[in-house]
Amino acid sequence: MPSKEEIDFAKSEGGAWGIMEHGVVVASGDGRYPKIGIPRKKHLQKQTKCQVTPELLAARFDRAAAKGFAKAKWIEFCEVMLARRFSVELYEARKTFSKYITVSYSVAGTVRTFKVRFSNHKPIRQREVNADCDFFVGKTHFGVTTTDQAVAATIKALS
Repeated sequence: MPSKEEIDFAKSEGGAWGIMEHGVVVASGDGRYPKIGIPRKKHLQKQTKCQVTPELLAARFDRAAAKGFAKAKWIEFCEVMLARRFSVELYEARKTFSKYITVSYSVAGTVRTFKVRFSNHKPIRQREVNADCDFFVGKTHFGVTTTDQAVAATIKALS
C-alpha cells in the first residue's frame, strides 16, 4: 500500500489516481477507501496474414507456457503442416480467440489452399453452411471436430 505522503501527493496532483500492483488497481484516489480494481489488459498484437515460422510458433508457445497453459492445438497443427513442407499463414480474429490457418501447397505452378478455423465457440451458422472455411476445428453446429481430423482433411485435400 502507498504511504500517506504518496496518497497526499497524488491527490494534490489532480485527485484521480490509482496505485498499481501487478497490473491491478489496489487503491483509488477518490478519497473514500482502498479497493481492488479490474486487472488492466495488456495489448496483444494479433497476427493478420502472417507467414507462420517455427520461431513464431515457439514464441507463442513460450508465452503461453509462461502463464501455465499447455501447447495450443492450432500450434500443433501448424507444426505438423510445416514438417510436411506446406506453406502456412495465420490470421487471428480481432474480437474472438479464433485462429484462421491457411495451408497452401504449390504443384507445377498451381497453388492449392485449404483454410482451417480453430475456435472455442461455434461459428455463425450461415458461414458454416456456406463453407466459409474448408474445415472447422472445435464445436460446430454439426458436431465436434478434432485437430487430428483437421490434419487428415488438410493432407487429403492438398495431396
